[in-house]
Amino acid sequence: MANTWTAADDGGVEHQIVVDVDAQTGKTFIRVDGRLVARPLAPEEESREFKVGNATYVLRRLDDGFDIDVVMTVDALPKTMSQRVAPPPVEKSPVPGIIVKALVTVLISGLLYWGYDSVMYMRVPWKAWNGPSVRVDFPGEPERRVEKETANGETFEMVMMSAEYRRHGYALAYWDLGGPVPLDKVDELQAAFVTEFVKGMNGTMVKSAPGRVGSRWGVHFIANVPKTDEDPAGSIRGQLALNGRRVYLQFAFVPKGASLSYDVGEFLRSLRFSDQIG
Repeated sequence: MANTWTAADDGGVEHQIVVDVDAQTGKTFIRVDGRLVARPLAPEEESREFKVGNATYVLRRLDDGFDIDVVMTVDALPKTMSQRVAPPPVEKSPVPGIIVKALVTVLISGLLYWGYDSVMYMRVPWKAWNGPSVRVDFPGEPERRVEKETANGETFEMVMMSAEYRRHGYALAYWDLGGPVPLDKVDELQAAFVTEFVKGMNGTMVKSAPGRVGSRWGVHFIANVPKTDEDPAGSIRGQLALNGRRVYLQFAFVPKGASLSYDVGEFLRSLRFSDQIG
């Protein structure tokens, strides 16, 4: 069965990416707008880079299929930066970050700090963080922030775990709903949470689609967020899923001019619920 994605080139033009596996040889073929764009991926190979216009993407083999990510290459960097051999230490400047508006009954307020140094994210020092019924990899020990908000006479507690690595930020927020959600309303509620999250940052949704989140069925999304007096403009890629009455919202922030690169996909794929943790 073919896997299909829509991805943008460096000019913002969208293209269709189709990945299919030959049943006889086991080789995986990558096509962009119907044209082969890379050497086939052999059964023993794990990844292959390919071009969409001048943008570089990477296809990676997963346990249950494939995934693609944008890759930051040295050639894509500004000339003065790409020529640096060892960037000098840069003092970090904390940049307050995110305000999340959840659906009617929940108001989430958080704070993230984005670092400012270097550019390569292929070897992030991931460390597993174990929370209530969930495990996620963060670059080092994440900061914990708890927000209590009152809506409709009820008090809700939201926990935000966040960490940074160079110019990228990573976060996991979770909170409990006031009661069980009927099965026929789960998809609608999850999509509404994502929509409100993006609206709360005055962002623009680039893509939102249902998909697997850990062992649950949730929503994957990409959004652009504008610059504010305190925050840089950038992009957010994330996912949201319900696990019982608890909502889990996981996302990564990348400032404008950088790419939603390898580390972002690694971070999102690291989420595991209790039934997946051995």
